[in-house]
Amino acid sequence: MKNVTTSVTEWNIKKIRLVLILFLSFGLQFCNLKAQTLDSDLVKNAIEEQLGCYPNSTLCDIYKSFFQDFYGPGHLIADSVSAIRYLEQEIEQSHLSLCKSYEKVGTGKNFYRINLSLLKEGEISVSALFDALQRSIALTAQPDIDTWKKEWEAIEKTAVLFKNQIAGDYEKDKQFIEQMLSEGGYIMRHSKTYNTNYHPHYRLIHRTIFEQEILPLIKN
Repeated sequence: MKNVTTSVTEWNIKKIRLVLILFLSFGLQFCNLKAQTLDSDLVKNAIEEQLGCYPNSTLCDIYKSFFQDFYGPGHLIADSVSAIRYLEQEIEQSHLSLCKSYEKVGTGKNFYRINLSLLKEGEISVSALFDALQRSIALTAQPDIDTWKKEWEAIEKTAVLFKNQIAGDYEKDKQFIEQMLSEGGYIMRHSKTYNTNYHPHYRLIHRTIFEQEILPLIKN
């Protein structure tokens, strides 16, 4: 009887150990997944690509790219008529743009920039882009400042590796961004340097909508 009790006790101990091992294993996997939400290698590649295409990018332009990938094009369009009219006016200026026809923003997980020159050239209709834009806005996340501040801090730790390649005053731009975030702001315009050199005219479209509906319309 004593041997049986001892055997049962040992079995229970082994069972408890197994549960603990499984629990710790799951916990480590969860932590690893959480840590991988922002891959520093992807951030590095994205910054390298931006500086390769747009060497006059400042830290503010890099910030804008990553922010756009996280949070998309912004708020719902209240006045469709005015929005389309403004879009058509901007299309007329898009021939000045030296930006790529389309490109991922940030690490490319969520959104693309679509150059409005594609509409001027007739490859995409205004109605098709505007419809895609409205549905992309519906997929836009509401910015959470605390979460985004942590994301940006992680991104900036990689961006600083390119400090000597990034245009403008890095430290001044860094302080400007930090001040903006501390005051609850998050919207960033392209820098004057970027606008002067590249004349950006684009709209943000969600990755799935772009790849499934818009990309097939573009002549490669």
